[in-house]
Amino acid sequence: MTDEKHSRYFVHSLEKGLSVLRAFAKKGPNLTLSEISQVTGMVPPTATRFIRTLEDLGYLLRDPSTRTYSLSPKILSIGFSFIENIDIRQRVSRYLLEITKQMNVDTACAILDHTEVVYIERFRSNSVVSLHLTVGSRLPAYNSAMGRAILAFMDPKEAEDVIDASELVAHTPNTITNKGALLKRLEEVREAGFAINKQELVLGMAAIAAPVMKGATAEGSIGASFPVQLLEQEGFFDEVKERIVGTAKKVAL
Repeated sequence: MTDEKHSRYFVHSLEKGLSVLRAFAKKGPNLTLSEISQVTGMVPPTATRFIRTLEDLGYLLRDPSTRTYSLSPKILSIGFSFIENIDIRQRVSRYLLEITKQMNVDTACAILDHTEVVYIERFRSNSVVSLHLTVGSRLPAYNSAMGRAILAFMDPKEAEDVIDASELVAHTPNTITNKGALLKRLEEVREAGFAINKQELVLGMAAIAAPVMKGATAEGSIGASFPVQLLEQEGFFDEVKERIVGTAKKVAL
């Protein structure tokens, strides 16, 4: 972001401090000073000041033997406090847990963060075949039912911007990586009121998701994932669709 786009209240030092924390999300759990400097674009002496400050505040840990830094558990106090207090999570949790118990499917609630959806609630089934996702896990919005359920109900130009900013990678042979085809799929999701993903993200898995609306836009989405062969079971798809779409409408604002 250029200086012209910053407000007069913008604190550049805070931006730099946060960029140090973001470096660990980009490059891994353990980083040296030179690696942090490279990722953030700061010269080593400047990076050192911010690293030492974050270390003194308890957000970074230093391993003297390897001279690497890592995030401390204290950083979780910020993230989980945010997640626990998200209104949509509080509204949907009991319904998702009920669906998981009654239908033995994984259920989740997610919100959009730039080009990804972030899981803010997750209930696991006892199915042997399941995605190993937890609260805080991220999936590409363009290639997940949860993400498409949100994108389809955004302003079309904003949804297109998200796709343009995404790295359209083929996770399976079924993944859609063509922008035009993705935009067409979003139109279909908008018309149907829900999104389906059949082995586009992970082979052997399928998912269905619906937007949780707040006025005219999607506040987030809820969904269920399950082994793809369950779609061949008579009545399964209709039931899981009814439960997910019905719940999304029930908790909408």
